[in-house]
Amino acid sequence: MKFRATFLIGFLLVVAAVAFPSKENRSKRDVMDSVKSTWGDMTQAMSDAGDSIANAFSPTEKSALDKMVDGIKNIGQ
Repeated sequence: MKFRATFLIGFLLVVAAVAFPSKENRSKRDVMDSVKSTWGDMTQAMSDAGDSIANAFSPTEKSALDKMVDGIKNIGQ
């Protein structure tokens, strides 16, 4: 019976220590959350920049000259 009471008190102390972290642990956690958030923002910005560069070199819209050539081809058909 004494062992159970000792185990219960020890378990409660561990739960209390985990539930109320120290300020140092809390600040480390906040820094890591900031780093993760910044990394996600950076990867999204790089992805957007890559998409912009790809669109600059391969535009999806036809140029005026290509439209005129297509129009002339359609007249002959």
